[in-house]
Amino acid sequence: MFEKILFPTTGSRLSEKISNTIVGLIKEKPDREVTILHVLEKYDMPAEVEYEIVSRGHDFEEMLSSHVKECIQKSTKVFRENGIPYKVRIKRGDPVKVIIKISEEMCCDLMIIGYHGETTLTELIFKGNTMARLIDNSPCPVMVIK
Repeated sequence: MFEKILFPTTGSRLSEKISNTIVGLIKEKPDREVTILHVLEKYDMPAEVEYEIVSRGHDFEEMLSSHVKECIQKSTKVFRENGIPYKVRIKRGDPVKVIIKISEEMCCDLMIIGYHGETTLTELIFKGNTMARLIDNSPCPVMVIK
């Protein structure tokens, strides 16, 4: 039924649960296409912050790269253990816009996302709830894992 599954991840505590759900859905037909997507949101970093990072001997891009690797490892662990093939894509931009664009490009049959319940009032007012925006704008069905 679901040939192409998109798993946008932030590496949250739900990553393993979502991976297990996907494995359960496709275990009988592991030739399904599973794509794990991590989107790095673009931030305008104040010069003072960038200066502090550099002056302390850190490389911001290296820090980001390390964070992304951790996120991806959490999300791929279950697939590796179960011998399920997957693709990994890493993009930069507005998470909702990028996820919707990738799901359209892939012609996804299903998107599986996590419900974190961690949105602050400020984020909800100024950014909107990511999960709600994905559900409202997705070109395919969206499964939410809690």
